Amino acid sequence: MKEKNFYTEAHAFVGAIRIFEYKKDESPKIDDVCDLLEISVEKGHLLSNKLKELGIIKFVESAFETRVCINDTSKIEELSKEIKEDKFSEELKKFKEKKKGLEQKVAEIQAKQKARKKDLFTVLDDKFKKQIDKNA
Repeated sequence: MKEKNFYTEAHAFVGAIRIFEYKKDESPKIDDVCDLLEISVEKGHLLSNKLKELGIIKFVESAFETRVCINDTSKIEELSKEIKEDKFSEELKKFKEKKKGLEQKVAEIQAKQKARKKDLFTVLDDKFKKQIDKNA
């Protein structure tokens, strides 16, 4: 599966607007675009707001709803095609690294406890053998 970046997401979003306009003869709402792309409404709003800021799409607001229209698709080509990790991915990596470090510390502590337990049993065994030798 090809990894997504903002460039490809912008193309998909604009393409979904075009498909909806072709099929229904009206501009879509953001929910309609999200349904067509099978993405969450939250992600759809995030994408649409970014695309609006860049002038790629525009919102047409009425008293009851907001619809999305294409404004200037040539601006999509100015977007970077690099795959950038989002903040969530970065934070998830940091969390996993911390967790891995914590798991290593736990493993070290458990190994030390096991060694101490073994040493304790050895000492107790020696004392027990000495006690048996005294009594015999």
